[in-house]
Amino acid sequence: MEGFKVREIPLRFEGAIAITAVKVCKGKVYLGLTGDDPILIELDPETGQVRDTGFRFPGKGKAIANKIHNSLVKGPDELFYIGHGSNISWARWEFPPEWDGGHLYSLDVETGETEDLGLAVARNTIHALAIGDGLLVGYTIPDNHLFAYDLQAKELTELGNVIGKNSNHNLVCVGRRAFGVYSRDQQRLEERFVVAGNYLFVYDQENKEFQRTEEFVGTADSIDSWVVTSDGKVYGGLSDGVLVELNPETCEVREIGIARPNGGARLSGLAEHEGKVFGTAGWPVMGLFSYEPDTGEFRDYGKVTEEYPQMCYFHGIDILPDGRIYVGETDSNRTHVYELEPLP
Repeated sequence: MEGFKVREIPLRFEGAIAITAVKVCKGKVYLGLTGDDPILIELDPETGQVRDTGFRFPGKGKAIANKIHNSLVKGPDELFYIGHGSNISWARWEFPPEWDGGHLYSLDVETGETEDLGLAVARNTIHALAIGDGLLVGYTIPDNHLFAYDLQAKELTELGNVIGKNSNHNLVCVGRRAFGVYSRDQQRLEERFVVAGNYLFVYDQENKEFQRTEEFVGTADSIDSWVVTSDGKVYGGLSDGVLVELNPETCEVREIGIARPNGGARLSGLAEHEGKVFGTAGWPVMGLFSYEPDTGEFRDYGKVTEEYPQMCYFHGIDILPDGRIYVGETDSNRTHVYELEPLP
């Protein structure tokens, strides 16, 4: 690829099949996995060494693997907040009777201290989690419920299935409000939903108010990624590879363009470094791109690797202060993380 030196780091943990969350904290890179234990790994960027953090979810039987799926967020207190996910689809699943559903947890990665913040939605598993000002907002499957957790009041509000049948792979919070998409004009074709269009929803924690707006987001079947930049701008990545900008004040959504026109669909991860937005996009082999908000310019750096021409799909991205980018591989049965170091 152009502009970056690539280092591929395999994670060799028995039972792990995918990396489904990536987050930088205190100079280390944390990787949420899909599989059996362990479920959260720490990578030291300087040595390339990895270690099991020791964090565990309660077991629910080997038939359904655990997962941290876009549900690893960092608070201003440097605590991680984690949602208990499962390796399931949107079909109806029969969980073991003793498992009540996915809980929320806080974790201090330095001390290992963990707190169970409670059940999110009964008999559901957490599929996405976002953090705002003292606020966690999440999305569950298979019942497609939205919930909010007030970190100060330690109070959870379940909003029910207010978004329809839609894959909110990611949500975003700005202040005490949360944004995502809901589906309209659905048609059912045999056992599959065909979504005619996705529209913006807003949840206001102060008023405990959920609003379905008329703002059209796109025809893609999901929104896969969000990022809030240091200057307060909000960008989203759609599953058809389109980058959009959200104005959180007016709730207007503007289509910017296709991130990698020659790379195929999907836009699975977004992060910001020094005012520039970076993301992973393409199918079935993903590449890296950047977007310069001041000029509106896209740059395609090409595929991250040519080693896996059948599939190399990333899920999660974050950036160290020195500009090194980390992406985690999923959907290929390889738990590989890639370090992308900018060339001089």
